Amino acid sequence: MNLMQSLFLNVSNGMTKDVVRLMAAVSVGYGAFNLILSLMSPMVIPLIGMLGFRGNRQTGLEVLAFAKNGPDVHAPLAWLILSWYHMMGNTDYLFDGPQSRENETYVKESEQLVCNPPEEFQNSTSLQYFTGRSLYLKGDLERSIRAYEIGSTVVVDNSFVSMKTMCLHELGFMYAIRLDWMAAYKKFASVAEVWMRQYHYFMATVCAGAAGDSTTAELMRQRADEAVNGCRLNACPGTMCSFMESKETKVAEALRWTAAASSGDDADCNHRDGQRHCRLIAYEVLYVKYGVAKWPVDALQAVLSDCKEAEDDDNTMFYTKQLLTIVCRKVLGFVDDHCHSLIEIVENMDRNQRRDHLYVYGVYELTAEQIRHIETIDEGKRTVQKLKDLKRGYHFQYFYDMRCVSLQAYVQKLNVR
Repeated sequence: MNLMQSLFLNVSNGMTKDVVRLMAAVSVGYGAFNLILSLMSPMVIPLIGMLGFRGNRQTGLEVLAFAKNGPDVHAPLAWLILSWYHMMGNTDYLFDGPQSRENETYVKESEQLVCNPPEEFQNSTSLQYFTGRSLYLKGDLERSIRAYEIGSTVVVDNSFVSMKTMCLHELGFMYAIRLDWMAAYKKFASVAEVWMRQYHYFMATVCAGAAGDSTTAELMRQRADEAVNGCRLNACPGTMCSFMESKETKVAEALRWTAAASSGDDADCNHRDGQRHCRLIAYEVLYVKYGVAKWPVDALQAVLSDCKEAEDDDNTMFYTKQLLTIVCRKVLGFVDDHCHSLIEIVENMDRNQRRDHLYVYGVYELTAEQIRHIETIDEGKRTVQKLKDLKRGYHFQYFYDMRCVSLQAYVQKLNVR
């Protein structure tokens, strides 16, 4: 038991139930306030500080841990906030940077939360969702899928948002990581009926195309286009819509190749090339959203196989394949000069004046790799400054910002030591 929890327990001894209930309520608010402020972007924190607010993450977590054992509705609410943080908001735990391997307590804390839910959340979709997240982050893809499947079929959904929908959303990506493309397509198509239509129809298109079902993929592509056009009319394009627009020509071309080759209309078309291009687009989204550190070995090897240059490859996905190759080989334990390879990628994109999301992810991976090694750690600390300067509307900006916040905080800790 930590100091903050001990203090609260000592103070609450001998008090009436009403006073203890009030303390728990205040603890939830105070803990959530500190936690949320601590997760703010570094660009916003100075402004918040000028207003007189400070966020201490550890204090927030300790107070919420106390409230989790309190009476009434405060305990399940504190449990829900803690579960969200450990399974969704803790950037140190979610991605592939050096900080994610430094503290095994992240794994233990997430396990304790899902193994000891409050009564209100037992057998709930929320519990199954967080269980699925925890298992994936432990690297247990199969059990994660089973938890999400259970969550997607639970009758009672007592959460603030539809966690059934969230379970289906995660299932689409989990099946894609498992390379079960048709199962992934079905989940994405199901989610698209109720949430983020353009995003999920696009992923359904890519997954059906990866499976070689050009007819289904074309139908999903048409629905995705309709959803994107609707977003344009409503002036809510977002970075995902812009990414989809950048891939529109390549996806349509890949589906034409697949359809022509499978029907025998064009002997020069290779059925596998169309599928491979769809898989590469899917890998790109999966890497951005999850990183690759928790993927099974056969999935990583499949990515490497698809990233090999083919004779008819154009330059559209050249950097995608290069970046995916490096990160997958790192996880598989290949003894390469990953730092040199990443420097080459970043310098080539600099020369070609390429400033898209692949460039910023290349800089991020280079920084993380430099910080991993004693001989390049000082150079990595300098490269962190470049991350701070790359702030604009890239595709998948949210996931990039999450990685940067975590890596910058890790470097600050190194400077203190």
